[in-house]
Amino acid sequence: MKSKNGKGSILSGFHFEHWRVIAACMMAYDVLVVNAAYFFALLLRFDLRYSYIPEMYLTPFFRFAPIYTLFCLLIFGIFKLYRSIWRFASYDELVRIIEASMISTAFHIVGITMIHRMPISYYMMGSVLQFILILGIRFSYRFVMLLRNHSRTLIAAEGGVPNIMIIGAGSAGQALIRDIHQAKEIKGNVACIIDDNPNKIGRYIDGVEVVGDRCMIMEAVEKYHIQKIYLAIPSASVTQRREILEICKETDCELKNLPGIYQFVT
Repeated sequence: MKSKNGKGSILSGFHFEHWRVIAACMMAYDVLVVNAAYFFALLLRFDLRYSYIPEMYLTPFFRFAPIYTLFCLLIFGIFKLYRSIWRFASYDELVRIIEASMISTAFHIVGITMIHRMPISYYMMGSVLQFILILGIRFSYRFVMLLRNHSRTLIAAEGGVPNIMIIGAGSAGQALIRDIHQAKEIKGNVACIIDDNPNKIGRYIDGVEVVGDRCMIMEAVEKYHIQKIYLAIPSASVTQRREILEICKETDCELKNLPGIYQFVT
């Protein structure tokens, strides 16, 4: 759209990123829950009956609510809770939520007590409810994605796509499994993982079992009808890689080797 003088309109160059919409929705949610958590804690203290709550508790709550809301938005912004990509939420995001919640809770306890001392259950229940609600909405997307990926894996297994074996239950193997699960371009079902660490055998990574060490490669290929084998141990020595690849070559599987960061750079 252009104006009469031939120049583009002011709005034509305006672009509103999708993540900003998500951040705005998240902020609106936080405004609601940081107040709802403590209000419900107060309501719970008086048998869920609003008429039973004394005025000496309601007045401080409503006076302090706007101050606390602004403080929470500021703290959550400082801890980057509105700029994280929550589909990849991990331990780092969890720590930041805990730290932001502890600071906001401490501020609430001190701030509202300066106006009027509230019941002990109000402080305890309010802080717990706020933490659960703040954490839950942010990690719920990650949980939905895990369910979606699991369903996709089951469908893929029934749809004739190749079964894949991952060798390496480390961070590289985990990243590769997630890419295979999430990328629509990659057709395959990760059926099992091989790793020489006995502490990992029998455990799961993103729903895929570590079935054994390198001695189990041949047996696992037959058991899980493997067509592709991905070697995802970037830190392995040349000798270790050679030994593993020699075993894999005895199968009819397609082999792929995931290089380390050093190999990517050089």
